[in-house]
Amino acid sequence: MPNALLRPLGELVSIGAVALGSTPLAIGRSDKNRLVIPFSTISFRHALIYFEKGSFYVVDEKSTNRTFINGSAIEPKKPARLRNGDHIAFDRFGFLLMMDFPAIAAEHTEEKNGKVLRPIMCAAHPAWKSDGRCQVCGLAVCRFCMSSTGEREICALCARIRPNNQE
Repeated sequence: MPNALLRPLGELVSIGAVALGSTPLAIGRSDKNRLVIPFSTISFRHALIYFEKGSFYVVDEKSTNRTFINGSAIEPKKPARLRNGDHIAFDRFGFLLMMDFPAIAAEHTEEKNGKVLRPIMCAAHPAWKSDGRCQVCGLAVCRFCMSSTGEREICALCARIRPNNQE
């Protein structure tokens, strides 16, 4: 099973990344879910992410405001296969799926007692050092993955997901 994180974007950044594993991840507004998104537009049991036969899948649990992968709504109760770098949204609340990135480990071991242990690498190009972080999602990216919106530097993924630089 690949190491995988579901990294919140936008207004949910404060809840932190959620590790995915062999235990299914229930997502919804209810406290009974492992990932709680406490907003009225999220269904009590909105969606489920699980690992099966070498891949992660997401299933919309007939939510009121739908589940989206890279901007496209998925059919309720029909599993949709997830891929590394997918943007998954439950209603308007977005997450980035990150699998097997050395940058994930680098982010958590960057410093110890004030000393840099190793450089942070680009999330999309693990062999390249990052040149900064996206100001929207916080990913460490190289200069080739950065896109300028005029006011700020964002990663290519955020630029693709947010046409016309919307947040």
